This record gives sequence, C-alpha cells and structure tokens, in this order.
Amino acid sequence: MRGKVNEDLKIEDVLKFTKKFALWLGKGSKVALGRDTRNSSLMYAQIIASGLISMGIHVTDLLDLPTPIILHYIHLKKLAGGVIITGSHNPEEYNGVKFVGPSHTFINNEEIEEIQKLSLKGVSSEYPAKWDEIGLIHSADAKKLYKSLLNKELDIKNIKKRGLKVIVDTNAGTAKGVIDIFLSSYGCILIHLHEKFNITNDSSMCYPHFPRKIEPIAENLEVLKLEMKKTNADVGFAYDCDADRLTVVGPDGEVYPEDVSVLLPMHYFLHRNALKKSPKKILIVTNIASSLAFDDLAEKFGAKIYRTQIGEQYLARKFTQLKLDNPGTLIIGGEGSSGGFMYPRFNNARDGIFASCVICDCLSQHSESLSELIKNIPKYSSYRESFTVPKSLKIIDRLKIHLEEENLTYIAKGNDVKIINKKRKEWILVHQSNTEPVIRVIAEAKEASRAKSLVKQYRVGIEKKNQE
Repeated sequence: MRGKVNEDLKIEDVLKFTKKFALWLGKGSKVALGRDTRNSSLMYAQIIASGLISMGIHVTDLLDLPTPIILHYIHLKKLAGGVIITGSHNPEEYNGVKFVGPSHTFINNEEIEEIQKLSLKGVSSEYPAKWDEIGLIHSADAKKLYKSLLNKELDIKNIKKRGLKVIVDTNAGTAKGVIDIFLSSYGCILIHLHEKFNITNDSSMCYPHFPRKIEPIAENLEVLKLEMKKTNADVGFAYDCDADRLTVVGPDGEVYPEDVSVLLPMHYFLHRNALKKSPKKILIVTNIASSLAFDDLAEKFGAKIYRTQIGEQYLARKFTQLKLDNPGTLIIGGEGSSGGFMYPRFNNARDGIFASCVICDCLSQHSESLSELIKNIPKYSSYRESFTVPKSLKIIDRLKIHLEEENLTYIAKGNDVKIINKKRKEWILVHQSNTEPVIRVIAEAKEASRAKSLVKQYRVGIEKKNQE
C-alpha cells in the first residue's frame, strides 16, 4: 500500500487491510512493527498497532529503524510477520505500508489477493478480540541484535587500523543513529551531513521537512559531492529514508551508479571466496534491470546467475529457495538497479547499512583508493527516462506483439520487457508501473551515447504506437 498521505493512502483503508492481515495470520500471532522517520509514519504506526492488537496480535514495536534491520529481526525471532511503514525513496508527501508474511519477506500479489478476500463481517469492527484476548505490545532493541551479528561478518580490527574518513548523508532518515554509531565503533572518522530536519521556525508545531530530496541520486547529492572534494574523505555514503538503498560517492565527488553499491561488496565476497583452498560454489541473484556487469562477474568467478523481475520480494524468495536447495553454497546479489545489496547468510533483504560496513571492510583490506577498487568492476553506461501514458493502455502487451512481429528475442518478467543484444553487450528494458500511469525505459551499453540513443529510440516508438 502506498500513495500520497491522506489522499491515496487513507487511514481507514490502512486499518481495514491491517485487520484482514491480522485475520490471515491468526489470533495470538507475533509480529514486529517499524517505521521510517516521516512525520506521517508515526500516524500510520499508531493506527496499525491498534488494529493489530485489537485482533489479538502481539506486537513488538521497533519504532523508527532501517527497513533491513526490521526484516533482520523478524527473521531471527521467527515471527509470524511484520508491518513496516515507509515511503522509502519517494518524496515526503508520500508514504507506504509494507506487510511481511511468514516467509519473512514482503507479501506477494497472491497473498495480497488472499487477504483482501477475507471478510470482516461477523467479526465485530469494534471488539474483534475479547477484552482478555487483545494483543500485547512491547519494545525491543533490534539494533543491538543486528550489530552483534554484523560484527561477526567484518574484520573489525583491520577497519580500526585503517581509520577511514567517511561522510554519511543520512538525510534525517533511519540510517541516522545507526550507521554513524556502527562506523564510529569500528574506528572510522565520521563527517555527518543532513542529520536534522529542516524546521522553518522555532515552533514545536512546525512541520519537519527533510534537508534534501529523499532519493539518493546524483542530482540530490550536491552537498555530499562538494564535501567529498573539500575533506578528502575516503568514501561517502548516502541513504534513502529507510536505508535499504545505498549510494556510494568517491573522494573526487563522483557519484557512482546504483549497481556499484551492490557490485563492490559482492566482488569483495567473491574475491575472498576465490582465495580459499576450497572455494564454495557461487550463485548470484539479481533483477532483470541490473547491469551486465553481474554477468561478467559471474563468468569471472565461475558463478551461476539468476535474474528475477524487479522487486525485493522476488529476490528474497529466490534466495530462500536456493539456500534450501544448495546448502554450503555462497549465495549473493541484490538489486543493482536500486543500489540494494543482499547477502542472505546475514540478511535476506536489501541492506544499505550492511553494504556500507562491508565496503569499509573492503577498503581496509587494500591500500588502494575507492576509485582503484571500483576498476575491478566491469564498466557500463546506463540511461533512463520516465514518461506518462494513460494507465489503461497495455504498453507491455503491445510491445510484446511488436517484438514478435519483428522476430526479435526478448525476456518478459512481470511488467518488464527486456531486449538484449549480446554481441554489442547492451540491453533496453521497458517497465510499466503498477501504481502510476508511468513508463520507464532503461538502457545499458558500453558507451553513454549509445545507451541514451536506445532509450530515445524506444520512447519515440512507444509514443508513436500509442497515437495509432
């Protein structure tokens, strides 16, 4: 569920679905509740908590925390599910509610349909549970549990020895009070950016706005770019509101593509595995919109690669299946298209906090600079554009028909169609949004001009077809 606060995402709709979700889980189930730092998230959290406990669900309220830490807690505690309120990388007038099922990832479309079909009729809307059956609510320190296990994945002694200078741009999101504390404890010298909300006057009733636009993309990171050049820091990290995404910035102020946030820590783990006397078999999972660099690394390290449709839940479910079928295997990956690194041995979720710490570990193991380490990653150029179309138009279906008529090979997953030219090492992907009347066209090629040309070509073609 997502949309503009109190417009698309209405309190009554959230409460109704929450109660059905509680029915689906069953009375007495235990769930975790967490949220990002948006002002509206607290409003939704209070409604959701009330709805859950009124249906006899026991709630662990984790307050405002990064989404990956909440998912990590749900999995470790073997809870029945959870609810996370976050607008993620979207503008601050938006918010969303993500429901986590017994699989410990976000519920899929089939589960959503199953929940929506449940009827609250016959279940009193005022008193669904008897007075002595309503759920209990308590808090827990999920951050402490997460860090205790994170420490085991890192060479802390080496990180402390290196004494990295790191700039963290949390944008007053959930990474604040987490990544700064973690990296400080590992001996990093921190420079903080955008820690506090913008409040236009001293009134306690003034709305708290985020200090920069939420999505951590180059055009929103001008301050971080300048600080990197000015301070000669080793690395800069920027996060979205719930810290599942990470953007990496180099000492020269270069904002690296989203794929680098996944490929850099992934390369580190693959390289470490290759140095072992008995390297593990490697399986890589990414999505259909991620770089061909994933395929190049898979070839370099002898790994098998799987590509899912876009969306964290699809990767998480694939990881779960692969872990069950391939014990003792190194399974790794993430959504390069959104800068979401996933390492299911530690956390089966996109995790910007974990990725940041692993990158610091990687830098500490080498004398080279960040830019030198990134040279190990195959380089491609990508370009993307979004444009509006009538929501009723079945763009993807039309595109498939056109490609078949032209005898062109393509891959279709969900709302995505991808055309790959293996010879030229380039691809184009067309995505039609489920939630808004928008088409996104993404291309990747060896040259930036070629990627841009591909996007323009397909955009013109799609718009022309719409007018027919």
